[in-house]
Amino acid sequence: MLINKEKKMRFQPIYSVRQDDIIGYEVLSKLSASEDCEHYFSSLSIGEHLKVIIGQLKYLWQALVGCHHFINVPVAILVNRSAIDTILEYSSINITIELQDPESVAKLDGNEKNNLIENMMRLRMAGFAIWLDDLTPNIMPAIVGLGFEFNGIKVDKNIFWQQIEHPELLCSFIHCCHFLSDHVLVEGIETFNQRQLAIKCGADYLQGYYWPEQQRSFSYH
Repeated sequence: MLINKEKKMRFQPIYSVRQDDIIGYEVLSKLSASEDCEHYFSSLSIGEHLKVIIGQLKYLWQALVGCHHFINVPVAILVNRSAIDTILEYSSINITIELQDPESVAKLDGNEKNNLIENMMRLRMAGFAIWLDDLTPNIMPAIVGLGFEFNGIKVDKNIFWQQIEHPELLCSFIHCCHFLSDHVLVEGIETFNQRQLAIKCGADYLQGYYWPEQQRSFSYH
């Protein structure tokens, strides 16, 4: 499969409730209007996906030193030792690795889970923070069973939207997330009222279209 050597990056702000300010950005790929994001990335081989990640890391190293950024990495790469060796060449205390597909954890066998934990520990020792993306109640048991202490947890935006009309459920889920990490972020914030609800329910960080994105280009070989 051929991949364009230049891609647009979206920088989605991450807001800290305690600091009342933007403290970093999640780095997301911007595809053309005709490309389905989920299909595009699921069709990439490990090597192709790794090239995208390394392209993002190189750009951040060269252009945005000192600013904190979150990079999405799938389980298929996180269990691969040689792929992690490559990522470790760009270690930084200002970059967070997000395990982007937590639903894949339940599909791992024992050896793969051990590899996942070992590689995440290697990344952490090199200076990366490790967060879990898109947590839902259905996925929670598999994540608890993994026994890994994440630096942060992101609540899936669809769960947030579903529970807006039932704030007691949202508050309960965020409370449960705090047993896994001291830092819990709620995704999908688009309005002031949603912002206030997430804060009231105990979120430490917020993310969504309520805060304007930035866009830049990067290239990889």
